[in-house]
Amino acid sequence: MGHSPRHENIGLYTDKEKIYTELESVRKQLLALGMTRSADLFASPNGGWSNRSVYVMANSGFHWHRAVSNAPIAQYDCSFGHLNPLTQGAFSCGASTLDQLKARATLVLTKYKANCHFYSHEVELGGNGTNWPAD
Repeated sequence: MGHSPRHENIGLYTDKEKIYTELESVRKQLLALGMTRSADLFASPNGGWSNRSVYVMANSGFHWHRAVSNAPIAQYDCSFGHLNPLTQGAFSCGASTLDQLKARATLVLTKYKANCHFYSHEVELGGNGTNWPAD
Protein backbone atom coordinates (compact mmCIF):
# COMPACT_ATOMS: atom_id res chain seq x y z
CA MET A 1 0.00 0.00 0.00
CA GLY A 2 1.24 3.47 -0.81
CA HIS A 3 2.45 5.55 2.07
CA SER A 4 4.41 8.50 0.60
CA PRO A 5 7.80 9.10 -0.95
CA ARG A 6 8.55 12.06 1.35
CA HIS A 7 6.48 11.14 4.43
CA GLU A 8 4.90 14.59 4.61
CA ASN A 9 1.43 15.52 5.86
CA ILE A 10 -0.63 15.90 2.67
CA GLY A 11 -3.41 17.43 4.76
CA LEU A 12 -1.34 20.59 4.96
CA TYR A 13 -0.84 20.85 1.19
CA THR A 14 -2.82 23.67 -0.42
CA ASP A 15 -1.88 22.87 -4.02
CA LYS A 16 -3.95 20.10 -5.63
CA GLU A 17 -1.17 19.36 -8.10
CA LYS A 18 1.29 18.76 -5.25
CA ILE A 19 -1.14 16.31 -3.64
CA TYR A 20 -1.65 14.56 -6.97
CA THR A 21 2.11 14.31 -7.54
CA GLU A 22 2.63 12.78 -4.09
CA LEU A 23 -0.10 10.19 -4.64
CA GLU A 24 0.81 9.39 -8.21
CA SER A 25 4.51 8.86 -7.50
CA VAL A 26 3.63 6.18 -4.93
CA ARG A 27 1.11 4.56 -7.28
CA LYS A 28 3.71 4.40 -10.07
CA GLN A 29 6.20 2.74 -7.71
CA LEU A 30 3.69 0.09 -6.69
CA LEU A 31 2.67 -0.61 -10.29
CA ALA A 32 6.32 -0.88 -11.35
CA LEU A 33 6.78 -3.52 -8.64
CA GLY A 34 3.73 -5.43 -9.88
CA MET A 35 1.62 -4.53 -6.84
CA THR A 36 -1.54 -3.75 -8.77
CA ARG A 37 -3.98 -4.66 -5.99
CA SER A 38 -2.63 -2.00 -3.65
CA ALA A 39 -1.87 0.74 -6.16
CA ASP A 40 -5.16 2.55 -5.49
CA LEU A 41 -4.87 2.41 -1.69
CA PHE A 42 -3.06 5.06 0.35
CA ALA A 43 -2.11 5.44 4.01
CA SER A 44 -1.39 9.07 4.84
CA PRO A 45 1.83 9.71 6.74
CA ASN A 46 1.07 11.00 10.23
CA GLY A 47 -2.61 10.58 9.46
CA GLY A 48 -2.74 13.88 7.64
CA TRP A 49 -5.63 14.59 5.30
CA SER A 50 -7.99 17.37 4.27
CA ASN A 51 -11.13 17.70 2.19
CA ARG A 52 -8.83 18.86 -0.61
CA SER A 53 -6.68 15.70 -0.45
CA VAL A 54 -9.82 13.48 -0.39
CA TYR A 55 -11.12 15.36 -3.43
CA VAL A 56 -7.86 14.75 -5.29
CA MET A 57 -7.86 11.05 -4.33
CA ALA A 58 -11.46 10.59 -5.45
CA ASN A 59 -10.74 12.23 -8.78
CA SER A 60 -7.53 10.24 -9.25
CA GLY A 61 -9.10 6.80 -8.89
CA PHE A 62 -8.03 5.95 -5.35
CA HIS A 63 -10.42 3.53 -3.64
CA TRP A 64 -9.31 3.53 0.00
CA HIS A 65 -7.41 5.89 2.29
CA ARG A 66 -6.25 5.52 5.89
CA ALA A 67 -6.74 9.05 7.14
CA VAL A 68 -6.41 8.71 10.96
CA SER A 69 -6.80 12.25 12.35
CA ASN A 70 -10.43 13.27 12.90
CA ALA A 71 -11.60 10.32 10.82
CA PRO A 72 -14.09 7.67 11.93
CA ILE A 73 -12.39 4.79 13.75
CA ALA A 74 -14.94 1.98 13.63
CA GLN A 75 -16.56 1.56 10.23
CA TYR A 76 -20.25 0.76 9.95
CA ASP A 77 -22.46 -0.11 7.05
CA CYS A 78 -25.64 1.95 6.90
CA SER A 79 -28.69 2.20 4.64
CA PHE A 80 -26.57 4.21 2.17
CA GLY A 81 -23.74 1.67 2.13
CA HIS A 82 -20.29 1.93 3.66
CA LEU A 83 -18.92 5.17 5.06
CA ASN A 84 -16.52 7.12 2.82
CA PRO A 85 -13.60 4.74 2.11
CA LEU A 86 -11.36 7.77 1.57
CA THR A 87 -11.66 8.87 5.22
CA GLN A 88 -10.95 5.71 7.19
CA GLY A 89 -9.72 6.23 10.73
CA ALA A 90 -7.13 4.48 12.86
CA PHE A 91 -6.65 3.90 16.55
CA SER A 92 -4.20 2.61 19.13
CA CYS A 93 -6.57 1.66 22.00
CA GLY A 94 -3.79 2.68 24.37
CA ALA A 95 -1.77 -0.33 23.21
CA SER A 96 2.00 -0.36 23.32
CA THR A 97 2.42 -3.50 21.20
CA LEU A 98 0.74 -4.81 18.08
CA ASP A 99 -0.50 -7.88 19.99
CA GLN A 100 -2.17 -5.62 22.60
CA LEU A 101 -3.76 -3.59 19.82
CA LYS A 102 -5.16 -6.69 18.12
CA ALA A 103 -6.67 -7.97 21.37
CA ARG A 104 -8.15 -4.65 22.51
CA ALA A 105 -9.43 -3.62 19.10
CA THR A 106 -11.08 -7.01 18.59
CA LEU A 107 -13.02 -6.57 21.84
CA VAL A 108 -14.16 -3.05 20.93
CA LEU A 109 -15.10 -3.91 17.36
CA THR A 110 -17.03 -7.01 18.46
CA LYS A 111 -18.92 -5.03 21.10
CA TYR A 112 -19.97 -2.32 18.64
CA LYS A 113 -20.44 -4.67 15.66
CA ALA A 114 -18.06 -2.61 13.57
CA ASN A 115 -15.14 -3.45 11.33
CA CYS A 116 -11.68 -2.11 10.62
CA HIS A 117 -8.43 -2.88 8.87
CA PHE A 118 -5.23 -3.54 10.79
CA TYR A 119 -2.27 -1.74 9.29
CA SER A 120 1.10 -1.19 10.89
CA HIS A 121 4.69 -0.55 9.95
CA GLU A 122 5.45 -4.17 10.79
CA VAL A 123 5.22 -7.08 8.39
CA GLU A 124 2.77 -9.67 9.66
CA LEU A 125 2.61 -13.33 8.69
CA GLY A 126 -0.63 -13.95 6.80
CA GLY A 127 -3.23 -16.45 7.90
CA ASN A 128 -6.06 -18.32 6.28
CA GLY A 129 -8.64 -15.67 7.18
CA THR A 130 -10.58 -17.88 9.57
CA ASN A 131 -8.57 -17.72 12.77
CA TRP A 132 -7.28 -14.14 13.08
CA PRO A 133 -6.31 -12.78 15.53
CA ALA A 134 -4.71 -15.91 16.89
CA ASP A 135 -4.90 -16.71 20.60
